Amino acid sequence: MDMKKKGLRKNLVTPAPIPMALEEEIITRLLMAHRNKTNIVKEFELEKASSATGGVGARNIEDLTDLLLKGDLSVSKSYLRTLIEDGISIERIYLDLLQPVARKLGVCWENDSLDFATITLAVWHINQLMYYLSPEFLHTELDLEKSRGKIMLFPSIGSQHTLGLFMLAEFFRKASWEVFADPALIEDDIFEILKDEDFQIVGISIGSYDHKKSTKKLISNIRKMFGTSLKIIIGGPLAVYETNLFRELKADGQAADAREAVILANSLVRKSRIPVKS
Repeated sequence: MDMKKKGLRKNLVTPAPIPMALEEEIITRLLMAHRNKTNIVKEFELEKASSATGGVGARNIEDLTDLLLKGDLSVSKSYLRTLIEDGISIERIYLDLLQPVARKLGVCWENDSLDFATITLAVWHINQLMYYLSPEFLHTELDLEKSRGKIMLFPSIGSQHTLGLFMLAEFFRKASWEVFADPALIEDDIFEILKDEDFQIVGISIGSYDHKKSTKKLISNIRKMFGTSLKIIIGGPLAVYETNLFRELKADGQAADAREAVILANSLVRKSRIPVKS
């Protein structure tokens, strides 16, 4: 437990090894794809169509995917730098480029058009691109009617959602929240940290259907110990497909992406008049 408290003070999500990144960003999506493959392909097509109307389009998604599959991280960084110099915000790169590219890789894996090693390296490089952009992203202002608070972020028990969790933590820090995010907590750790720290919000990322039952039980246990004043929000790949998942799991709300999660958390803090730091 001492190490967990030390991690809380550092307030960081540490880089994950390649297999860990693969597990959540690709394999969990495959679990969902086997149950509803059509929806995954349809979602990606909709993402391409919608992003084409904004600053980042389908061509950018294809270009970056190709660069990542070639395995040259430095060229991928240069490509993102060119987009930034052309006026594309890092927020949009996170949400409209890196996220769709990760999903496209999942579809390619499901269609057997790419091999294990190639996808593993590409997903790892997405992770590294986010670390590369992080200092610049946090330096700029995010206008989301920000409310200062403290939030604890973790994936459903048994998964290690590193890429998505890092992006979520980035958006909350940018909106002036104090963030503790850990991709590898067990239930005992969660309750011990919640007892020691004064959090306003708990955010749980759910990767697949396999984690739904255990997450519902965890939320129930949190409610029993901390009541309804500690607000619980959910997100992750499963939340994209089940729009009313938070009601089934007895959470306070759910978000489809990191930006939406910050807006939701700010709203819950204001509505419940949870004391926050000045």
